Amino acid sequence: MKSRKHWMMHLSNDLSHVGHALSEALALVESDLERLEQHHGPAPTGDGTAGSVLQTLYGTSLLATCTREHLQWFSLAVGYASLGLDERAGHAMQMACLKPMDIPSAVNRMARPLTDATVRALQTLRDLDDFFRWDIEPLITAALAASYATFQPLPD
Repeated sequence: MKSRKHWMMHLSNDLSHVGHALSEALALVESDLERLEQHHGPAPTGDGTAGSVLQTLYGTSLLATCTREHLQWFSLAVGYASLGLDERAGHAMQMACLKPMDIPSAVNRMARPLTDATVRALQTLRDLDDFFRWDIEPLITAALAASYATFQPLPD
């Protein structure tokens, strides 16, 4: 039988991997957001159709916010658990495990081809699907395979 210390170290390695992966995904998306804002300004106007600059910037911003929130909840869960605050840790992990509803919508707004940074961020988030049990792997796979932006705004 493995020692408690061995299992704790194994768990710690898993948590470290997940935290680093979320942080990397966030950094990739934020780099795209910064590039878009520098090139087009933080609030471009004009065409709001799928794949437009406006929708691409909005989708990238949504993806960054969603990833940031999940990283924050996950970090809180790990911090609370390390302090022995199990009830708070459980709540924070429940929040981290909530399905990131904005991911499909955010990506479906973006112009194609997606940037390398966005593709890598989405692949990283897809790889974390089993850990968090988000059930978003098929949605990300479909978004990555789409040859054009598929977001449809509500009719006027």
